[in-house]
Amino acid sequence: MTRHEVLFRGLLRLYPRAFRDRYGSEMTRVFGEQARDAAASGDPLSLASLWARSIIDVAVTAPGHHLRKEQYVPQPVDMPPDGFVPEIATRTSHAPRMVLAFLPLWILLFQLFAVPGFMDPVLASPPGIAGLPAGIGFLAIALLLTGLGAWALRRTSSRAAAILALAFLTLPAAAIVILAPAAVLIVQNLAK
Repeated sequence: MTRHEVLFRGLLRLYPRAFRDRYGSEMTRVFGEQARDAAASGDPLSLASLWARSIIDVAVTAPGHHLRKEQYVPQPVDMPPDGFVPEIATRTSHAPRMVLAFLPLWILLFQLFAVPGFMDPVLASPPGIAGLPAGIGFLAIALLLTGLGAWALRRTSSRAAAILALAFLTLPAAAIVILAPAAVLIVQNLAK
């Protein structure tokens, strides 16, 4: 398994376990083939583009899979005397937390599609930080914090730990997404 496939398999941890068990191997195999094709193309942005599309795809679709996840609650087998059969009770797990965990992504998508031109400074090439456009660097940090926040919110059952994850991971990621265009403009002015 290549380094990219290992990292992608880690990204798939944002999906529910049942989904990963069923589709994770095939998704990793397809991603590995796409990564090999991108690397063979010779275009350095091809692999970065594949990763960006994959991260956005997982961030957009994973919450829906968590919302659809149902756990069946056992019901008594005895039939009531009046013949009434209760429906099978279901409950969703962690759904509100996962919706909040992906708040920075919802903000980013809103900025990209509802506010034309707002994200243009972020997506422009100059100035660069560590070989990447500054805006892409800011968004990568925000997506990393979003992923960590989602992981933390999924793992914890404590309300206090969930609040800490929101405060120190999800909300800073949302702030980075909101402030990224202004931060890029500041970096551009400093570079002049």
